Amino acid sequence: MSTVLDHDLTPELAKLRDIRGSSALEASPDFRRIEPEVRRILSAVVTYGHGGKPPEVASRAYRAVAWNIERGLRLDAVIDALKHHADLRDADIYLLAELD
Repeated sequence: MSTVLDHDLTPELAKLRDIRGSSALEASPDFRRIEPEVRRILSAVVTYGHGGKPPEVASRAYRAVAWNIERGLRLDAVIDALKHHADLRDADIYLLAELD
């Protein structure tokens, strides 16, 4: 079964391993070639459920979102997604990393 995070970038990512810094990465022809696929994966929302069955240990299922927001560099877009994205907006728990 394939998922939204499946990719065939492993050989390509190895070429980028020694690049230091975002500017150098974005200037790399190797990165520019695979950038659309990298962006697709990084912007994916992955959901895990309980098969439609209620949890047996609680009367209510809780929805949690875990997201590394990359130092808050695109804070307006993050806030917009948390407010409006169907898979994010109604979560009970938010686990946000890199809230610089």
